[in-house]
Amino acid sequence: MASMITSGRKLATAIGVSESTVREYLARADWPFARRPPWAAADVARIRSSAQATLSPNPATLHETHGHDGGMEALRRNPLSAAKLRLTLTRAEMLNLQRAILAAEMVPRREVEDALVRRVHAARSAFQALPRQLAGRLVGRNENEIEHALDDAIRAVLLEISEQLELPEPPITEKSP
Repeated sequence: MASMITSGRKLATAIGVSESTVREYLARADWPFARRPPWAAADVARIRSSAQATLSPNPATLHETHGHDGGMEALRRNPLSAAKLRLTLTRAEMLNLQRAILAAEMVPRREVEDALVRRVHAARSAFQALPRQLAGRLVGRNENEIEHALDDAIRAVLLEISEQLELPEPPITEKSP
């Protein structure tokens, strides 16, 4: 008896696929060879060519045969898979954004813009009121005393603005075209 292949593992090695792939081949209804060992070593070439011609490619060798674009090429050949992948990625991104929003890591942009406008308006209003508030106290003082009085007043305004939880609404102004 010439050399015989006596197990599925030896057949897998002989035709260059995994043992589980050989088990899948043997379970197929359209498998044209004997389902149980022994197989003749002379039949290995026929088994290999039949498997390559009629059965799906070995996923482990796709990367080797298609290079680095194997995955992209597979998506181009199967647009439904590509669409499912895009949908899955979009859903994952949406879930990440929802998680960040619920964890208060993100706040609506409009709220941030409104708060910034209110803070700037409050600072501007407070600084514009300083000359009226300090004018009477600065008359007749020397340069150094005026500088200290202004510094104290500015620090008080900044502290007051930083401690305010609710800031006033800015006045509505018409935008010029």
